[in-house]
Amino acid sequence: GNLPPQPSSDDELPPVLSVDGATEGFLAPRTAIVVTLCYTPREPGQLQRQFLLQLSDEELGDITVTVSGECSDIPVFFATKELDLKMCCEGHEYHASAEVRNTNPTSSNKAYFSLPAAAKSSFELKPASSVLQPNSSLVLSLILKPHSDSLLRLKDFSEGEAG
Repeated sequence: GNLPPQPSSDDELPPVLSVDGATEGFLAPRTAIVVTLCYTPREPGQLQRQFLLQLSDEELGDITVTVSGECSDIPVFFATKELDLKMCCEGHEYHASAEVRNTNPTSSNKAYFSLPAAAKSSFELKPASSVLQPNSSLVLSLILKPHSDSLLRLKDFSEGEAG
């Protein structure tokens, strides 16, 4: 299967719905353009977004387009949504594992794993990427090495806010 482009920064994920290709241009009379949307859901569920097409001819006004869809299955996902590292002490190393599953029966998927920049001084992920074979899983290792400023650096990742 094809994967969406890998995020350019460790701090950003691709949007759930984005426009692929040109977002502005000239539309001649009696012609058409194709707007390609890329839908990359992170969990099953419904989606509805509105896009505004702004036309330079003010007499025509703007056009609002509603896009809706539903995702019933995410073939590659984490088996659990959170890891509990319990209590951790500075100067010690802690290990946790997260299972990543590929439920697609026919396609391999390349998966990339990264950390937000603020977490890189306290956490390590292994492996950084992997190919998940059809109907298989892999174990992603998370290594925590807390130090004196870890809580300050990770303040935006308190319970319920981490991605």
